[in-house]
Amino acid sequence: MSVLDLTDSNFITIISAEDEEPGISKYLIQDSEIFIEQYQKRLVFKIKQLGLDELKLILNIDFQIDENKSINGDIRELTFELYE
Repeated sequence: MSVLDLTDSNFITIISAEDEEPGISKYLIQDSEIFIEQYQKRLVFKIKQLGLDELKLILNIDFQIDENKSINGDIRELTFELYE
């Protein structure tokens, strides 16, 4: 299970099943996209659908591996459900 906590208006907390420690970073929501500060727009969550108890995001990355190789584009759709 992965957790995406946006309850703080300044900091996002991301916990994935593989990580032992939560990742915490400043974030900004602008034009239906969530920008994670530490990745400087190289990792963006595009908001696809926002409901009362569900959030669908598209993970987009833009990383330059070396001068001849890069990874750029929408990678995966993620669905988060309200957790109480």
